[in-house]
Amino acid sequence: MNNIDLLSEILHFRTYAKTLPSGRKESRTETINRSMNMYLEKFPEHSELIKEAFAMVHAGKVVGSMRATQFAGEAIDRSNARMFNCSATTIKSTRDFADIFYLLIFIYLWLSLAWVRDVILMC
Repeated sequence: MNNIDLLSEILHFRTYAKTLPSGRKESRTETINRSMNMYLEKFPEHSELIKEAFAMVHAGKVVGSMRATQFAGEAIDRSNARMFNCSATTIKSTRDFADIFYLLIFIYLWLSLAWVRDVILMC
């Protein structure tokens, strides 16, 4: 295993692999499948296209959304804003303002809670 492969495995283990109920971390294949299954459940009408795209992810030819890979499944089902670390829109209606403020509040609360968590851990 070369240094790049080793770093890739460490990054996957640390950032993207979910801890299973048995206490074991997911393999890369299990992580990719968790992400693929999330999309298949959400968009069953596009299952062939999704499977084709994820075959390329499995083969290492493309990289999917890392944010979606990290939080695929229950976390994104609870709040799909977890999938986005940047966002843009053309404002066409008042509903667009509501979406923008929702994301801003979500980010504000996340940053606030991260600060509180860090303070608690320092004590």
